[in-house]
Amino acid sequence: MLYQSGVCAPSLCHVRPLKIPPQRSLRADLVVHSFVDGKPLALDVQVVHGLSSRLGEEAVAKGENDKKAKYSAACSMIDMNFSPVVWDTLGGLGPDSLKFMQKLITAAAADSSQPIDTANYLWQRTALALARAVARQLSLSMS
Repeated sequence: MLYQSGVCAPSLCHVRPLKIPPQRSLRADLVVHSFVDGKPLALDVQVVHGLSSRLGEEAVAKGENDKKAKYSAACSMIDMNFSPVVWDTLGGLGPDSLKFMQKLITAAAADSSQPIDTANYLWQRTALALARAVARQLSLSMS
């Protein structure tokens, strides 16, 4: 579904303005072509555990701010938008992440004959992916 929407594979998603040497290249997790204002949108995804050192909202906000500090300037130098996608393990989203998800769902629903079903499907698939990732991390930490 993401591939059909113009999302490229992570190995192709280097974010490097020409003035930055290749060894300092940043690698976004996803790039969506022509997603916002006809510009490509780089995404970097992070899942934070809100019960570790900070409460959920603080951990998500810190994650979003850290991602913006790392990627925003480099993306703007090459005329690319950037959005962090930060979830906490209990399902909370940061404000920038929520905006991205809303735009993604709106775009997918616009191409659908059943927009409410499409929106529900995307939220369910995203929640399931998050739950699987958390379970995988927990099982790896116990082994």
